[in-house]
Parts: sequence; C-alpha cells; structure tokens
Amino acid sequence: MKTLKILQPKLLEKDLIKIDSEFPVYNVKNNDYFVLINSFNISTGNYIVDMNGIDNFMFAKELLFMDDLVRLLAKKLFMKSKGIYRRYGVAGTPETETFKGGEVLEYQRINSKNLRGKASSVCGYLTDSNFSKTIALTEDNKSMRELRSVYSHTFWTRKDSKREIINIEATLNDINLLDYIYDYLKENKIGACGIRINARNIQDHKFKIKGRVLKHLPTQQFKDITDASNIAVEKEFFIPKKSRLIIYGTKYKRYEPEWTKLTNGHVYERRGHFHAAIFNKKKGEYHECFHLREFIIQKGGKIRVHIYPVESIYRIYPVEKRNDFYVLKTTGRKIDEVEKTVREYINE
Repeated sequence: MKTLKILQPKLLEKDLIKIDSEFPVYNVKNNDYFVLINSFNISTGNYIVDMNGIDNFMFAKELLFMDDLVRLLAKKLFMKSKGIYRRYGVAGTPETETFKGGEVLEYQRINSKNLRGKASSVCGYLTDSNFSKTIALTEDNKSMRELRSVYSHTFWTRKDSKREIINIEATLNDINLLDYIYDYLKENKIGACGIRINARNIQDHKFKIKGRVLKHLPTQQFKDITDASNIAVEKEFFIPKKSRLIIYGTKYKRYEPEWTKLTNGHVYERRGHFHAAIFNKKKGEYHECFHLREFIIQKGGKIRVHIYPVESIYRIYPVEKRNDFYVLKTTGRKIDEVEKTVREYINE
C-alpha cells in the first residue's frame, strides 16, 4: 500500500465556532454542523465518527465535503491525548476530470497536535468490464486527496486502546462471517465497535466474497429501492493466489428511518458498514476495492478479526436554521427530535 502525506488542514481550529448554547452546533466557514454524541459507560480509547449517512444518498443532498472538516471536528471532540491516532473505515470520493473516484477504504495515522500524518487510503472505480480497479487516494502521487462524497464512517484508536481478537476457523461449509461477528457482538454485549480484518495469503476456494461498487453519485431523490440498485453493481469478487485482503468497518445501531421506510422495514447496515480491498501480494499491485456485502467461509478457512469497542459515537449532520430551529439539510427534521429518537433507538 502506497504511503501518502496528510497535509496541514486548510481549516484551522479558529474556524470552528460553537453557535448554539443548548446543542453542539458548529459553524465552519459559513456552514453549520450538528454533532450528535452517544457515549457509553466504558473507557476504551476508541471512537466512531460518522460524517453523513444514507439520508444524504437517498435525498441526493450535501453529497460532497472535505475530509479535513471531519479531522478538525474529531480534534475538538475527543483527540485530547498527544500522539498518533489510527483511523480506519469507509468513505466515498467523487469522480472529477482528473480523478476516477469511487469506494474508499480509509487508513490514516494522524498526529493529534496538527492533524497531519500519513495515509494508505485507497479507492476503487468501475472499469468498462465492471472490474473495481483500486488506486491510491491521491491526485499528485504524494498527498492524500481531501475531497469525499456521500459519507465517511470511520473508527479512531490509539496504540494503547482496548481491543479484542477472535480467531475463526470454519469447521463446516458456508459460514457467514458478518453473521458470525454480529452474533459475537450481541452475545458479548458490545453495542458499538470498529472492526478490522487483515488477512494474508488467503486461498480463493476457502472464501466467497460479494460486494457492491457505485457507478456514480445519485442525482435526484430516490423514489423506491430500485433507484439505489440501478446506480451500483453487485458482484462476486475473486481472490488471486498469494493475495492480501483488508476489511475495515464500524458496527452500531444506525438510526436511518427514511431508509427503513423506503425498504419496507430493513435496518440500514444492521451487521455493520464495511469496505474491503484485495491486493496482489506477489506483484505488489492493487487489485479491487468495494463495499462488502457478504463474506462466506468454507470448511478449513481461517480468519482473524480485531474488534475495537468504542466509548463514544459522533454523528455529524449538515444543518441549517429555519424559523429559529436548526434542521437537517437532508430531511428537514429538527435536531432536538433527531437527538431524542436516536438515543431512544440506540438504547432500546
């Protein structure tokens, strides 16, 4: 994986201004953001930061943002310890005239003092043959691209943060990894966590992987679920010999009522939101990058899963003021109503 520089953010701490006495609403360069904070009664040193969600995708609103905004808010909210924070997860980045864009797998090492650091983030775009070609997330081959699209769902951790490791060896065929992790978290009462899987020299016949790659960003509000299906390709991904597979994601009870309504009752990312990338170790080349949907393990297949229980979740919403109330720019819902319903949902 190519190492890229994370440059000094264009946004500074002085650009971040708290503008509401009751709720955590911040103004950044004439744009307003509400941060919904859910904290758990644990101390782990791990955090989830969600910028945007499926509502942005469904309503085709507020689709673009800069990643340094997310890092700036993270520093304000929880980056109190000096040193390096590691950041893993998923995002999107848009296509421009000079860059293909696509599904993003994030990995960054960020210095809490100046928000600079190093990144190995990659993205995958669809070729004419529906191959999700992976490229480094850079336009100049030196520094990380800042422009993101739709969402950024990442978890942040430090070297001394708490984690759990589970080693899985399938004794039967057709073991569903995402179901296995979901059941493990439920049994061990882990309500929210980051998840990291890094497997080397995996064998294709031991695993079946299905995923999704976006064709393009939505241009109008969805009317039904087919609108979401039509702008993406779902396919099976094959693993070359002597390859390396990386999966990063986050799992918690995401409250997305518009998605549940659109899909006739489905919960958004019930088992977690994951992206994955396959690297050809022998040739040292990038292979494919995608939104992971299913991971099936056959008998004899082995995988190691790192779980990072989080102590707080920070969900960032773009907002605006209407009739003296702050509302979400996507749905128009008042932030006090959103806060109440989200906390009830997570804690039920």
